[in-house]
Amino acid sequence: NGTVTTGNVDFGSGAHTLMGTGSFSGNYVDVLGGATLTLGSSHQMSGIYIYGGGTFDLGNDTLTLNSYLSNSGTLSGSGTLRTQGTVNLQLGKR
Repeated sequence: NGTVTTGNVDFGSGAHTLMGTGSFSGNYVDVLGGATLTLGSSHQMSGIYIYGGGTFDLGNDTLTLNSYLSNSGTLSGSGTLRTQGTVNLQLGKR
């Protein structure tokens, strides 16, 4: 819970669930090939990179992005994707 202010956060191979409250500030979340990251609660992030072979599942929660979305993998779920301010969207191969 709280604000995470660190360098990029990499989620590698395997299943991961992001839970708690708070935000990732001033950094990006990387969902690498072979990783599945599922939102277990709503979060705010500067940006997210979904690499080829990676999966980001919104679940039923809300993801708010402040800066960047790059998706070369899979973005799924019945949750809500929100943008705040100017957000650069890049869809396709990275």
